[in-house]
Amino acid sequence: MQNPDDNLSPMSAGVAARDQMLRQNSCDPTATTPMGPAGGNCVLYTKCQADAPVIWCPHSDSTNERGGYYPHTWPDFAGEMIRNFLDAQK
Repeated sequence: MQNPDDNLSPMSAGVAARDQMLRQNSCDPTATTPMGPAGGNCVLYTKCQADAPVIWCPHSDSTNERGGYYPHTWPDFAGEMIRNFLDAQK
C-alpha cells in the first residue's frame, strides 16, 4: 500500500519495494488483475511462484481519523485487506 502523495515514504521507495517482491517471487510484472476493496486501486499479480502472491495498492486515502490531510496514514481499507491476505495464506 502506497500513497503517491506520501512525502515520508516516497512513491519511488514503494515502487522499488514492490519490484523487489515481484523479482523475489518470480512474478510476471505484466500479469495483473484488479482486486478490492474499492478505492484501493489494488492489483494482484497473477503469475507468481506458487504460494507467493504480490498485491500492490497505490491508494489516494490522505485523510486521517480526525479528518485532517495526512497522506502517510494507513488507508481505511488496510485492516480488511491485510486480514484477507493473511487468511488466504492458510
